[in-house]
Amino acid sequence: MSAFKNPQPNALEAVLLDALDSRRAASKGTFGFHGYLVDAPGFDAETFARLIKRALDEGVCLTPSARPGEFRAMRPSSPMTYHTTPTRCTCWAGQLGRPCKHRALACLLLAVTGTPSRGP
Repeated sequence: MSAFKNPQPNALEAVLLDALDSRRAASKGTFGFHGYLVDAPGFDAETFARLIKRALDEGVCLTPSARPGEFRAMRPSSPMTYHTTPTRCTCWAGQLGRPCKHRALACLLLAVTGTPSRGP
């Protein structure tokens, strides 16, 4: 037996390495969503998609606040207003450190407008 290892990965190794890289990126909250590269810290792609659907179904609206990257999130049917960024939100889920529909929508809006969600 030879101790020589081929430096070129075979097709299966290449697929596995690509999958691992994708999982690493997804665990950091960066993934593709309907043609946009979304930077969504703390989200996985499935949770992000589910929360975006919920936000749209409930009519959640974002209004820019005076601070860059911060929004006011509200629904027409509720008097509540939350302050949200891609990394934090004043809603119940956000205060518990959980991903929320407001943060997901903020991340998507920043991705669509081409605005970076995090500093350098």
